[in-house]
Amino acid sequence: MQEARIKALEQDVLKQKQIREDVEKAKKFDENRFFKFKQTASKDIQQVKAMTKEKEKQMSKLKNDMKKVESLA
Repeated sequence: MQEARIKALEQDVLKQKQIREDVEKAKKFDENRFFKFKQTASKDIQQVKAMTKEKEKQMSKLKNDMKKVESLA
């Protein structure tokens, strides 16, 4: 009878170890996904900022050209 209880406890311990390993794997997977998302988002933000800066330069150049045209007219 005690042997059966011991075997049941051993199986329970093995199940708990497997559950813990699965949770740790899922945690690592989620951490990796988060860091990849963070890196991608950071790159996207930098690209958008660069594009915005370039558009602002173009807009200021056009405004200056418009002022020149208005002063000539």
